[in-house]
Amino acid sequence: MTIGVVATGLMYNKKYYADNKLAPPTSWNDLKDVKFRKKLVIPPMNNSYGLHTVVMMARLNGGGVRFLHAPVFMSPLMAKDAVGMMLVSGPNDIYTAVRAALEKMTGDVWYLGETPGLAASYKIFGNSMLFVIAAGVSDVFAMAKGLGIPAADALTVFSKFQPGGVIKSRGEKMARGDFSASFELTMARKDMRLMLEAADGQPMTVLPGVAKAMDAAIAKGHGKDDLGAIAAEVIK
Repeated sequence: MTIGVVATGLMYNKKYYADNKLAPPTSWNDLKDVKFRKKLVIPPMNNSYGLHTVVMMARLNGGGVRFLHAPVFMSPLMAKDAVGMMLVSGPNDIYTAVRAALEKMTGDVWYLGETPGLAASYKIFGNSMLFVIAAGVSDVFAMAKGLGIPAADALTVFSKFQPGGVIKSRGEKMARGDFSASFELTMARKDMRLMLEAADGQPMTVLPGVAKAMDAAIAKGHGKDDLGAIAAEVIK
């Protein structure tokens, strides 16, 4: 089944060529002629035609197309400054051949091995945490509004209390299926009730869903376990 077909070719202004007595291009290789200097319009690489142009020039010069997964944790500004992180997975020989070029594009290239989709998987894992953090901040603002505290003031707690380290410490325990309690789930659920009440009806993004997951884990006998036991079903 064909989903899409794209044709790429060369277009030129016949009148301009005739008026200037120029021979029109008959090959992709003609584009390398100096007479076309500063006269070519090639779409950018994020356009199919720009990408096809690069592919064709590579093929005509003995090259071809080899593929690596290489998603990035980089904003457009970071990409402009060549800083951030690039995740790479795929054949090692291809990675070795292009490593130097990739390193010029970013501050850190992390090669994850030959499993093709691993880099893309890690990318969505990382982005998921960005989404969860944004949702959590939104819920902090909801609680702050319910309590009559300005949003900017609510954020000052995180200048002293920085919970990012919990991803590693609690996350590693959860991954092992170790739910020995450092923050008992039933106690955490009590605090969750206070959070939901503090919002005083303001719309919340993530905490109501976490509350449901806590209730389900408690119903399955994890009340005395650690808060991380909300992952018990997916760690099995």
